[in-house]
Amino acid sequence: MNCWPGCVTFPRARAGSSWRTADLARAIYETIRRDGSVRRSRTGIDVQPRLSTNAGPGALISWVAPGSPADAAGVRTGDILVKVNDVEIDVRFAEQLPAANQTLFNLEIGRPARVLVRCEGRDTPTTLTPT
Repeated sequence: MNCWPGCVTFPRARAGSSWRTADLARAIYETIRRDGSVRRSRTGIDVQPRLSTNAGPGALISWVAPGSPADAAGVRTGDILVKVNDVEIDVRFAEQLPAANQTLFNLEIGRPARVLVRCEGRDTPTTLTPT
């Protein structure tokens, strides 16, 4: 899709998806209008769809930034992110990634968050404080 220089286009969400582009765009617009900018929390976690359906719900942690809050909390690349606070994470398809990322980005900066990760089949709770 062509647009004027500097504009941002968003891909369309699949029908039935829990994440809607219009909702995200509206939330970003309202935040910029109210605060002048958008601040996102940083956990240091990158996720992708999990590779196996046998592992149960969750998202594959594809990268943990060195020195990040997730690194300090013991989260490792290859773990499965199962829950953030009371929000279950389930990313089996790429279309489900935005909802998982929004959960991470919307954590309150400086406030500890409860995270449940699965490593080698064992669920391990930990706490990290987003920056």
